[in-house]
Amino acid sequence: ESGSVIYHDASIYFLIPWLVLLILAESWGARGLQLGTTFLMILGIQHPTKLFAVSTPLEHSFNIALKSFENGDYEEAEAEYSSLYFNTNQETTSPEALSTIQLNSGLALLKLSQAKAYMSPRLAMEIAENAQQAFLSAKRYTPNFKRAGKRLQTTFVWIQDLVTKIELREQEED
Repeated sequence: ESGSVIYHDASIYFLIPWLVLLILAESWGARGLQLGTTFLMILGIQHPTKLFAVSTPLEHSFNIALKSFENGDYEEAEAEYSSLYFNTNQETTSPEALSTIQLNSGLALLKLSQAKAYMSPRLAMEIAENAQQAFLSAKRYTPNFKRAGKRLQTTFVWIQDLVTKIELREQEED
């Protein structure tokens, strides 16, 4: 894979049409469609940031981590994902959300491992093993999460490459 794709739940794109249909249904009364309500609905669609300005702390923290990842600050992204995971109420948060957090944490760790591989293969291997654990955790929360399974496989191959690099360096030192 040439680039990383960050997983983000796409349900918000289904929520907006649903809300439009809900508003239309509510504005249709015994006297027909009320134009004032329809006008307010159209105004709300033109300014969705005002309509959907409220977000949960979970979404806010996730977006901060996402921006850090996209900017190449993998350490900050991983710290945000870890903080988000450990500060999330595991009983009230959906398994899919927890799985997504863990997958993205693993992606950040994997990128960090790749960045550190040249300077210190042993440190890169430790980070890659942590990424592997994050992918495994994502798979535990959502067993049919194929992307986490694929990342487990590619991370295993990466760890094997790092083991080879470590062995070669040790042989060169002898």
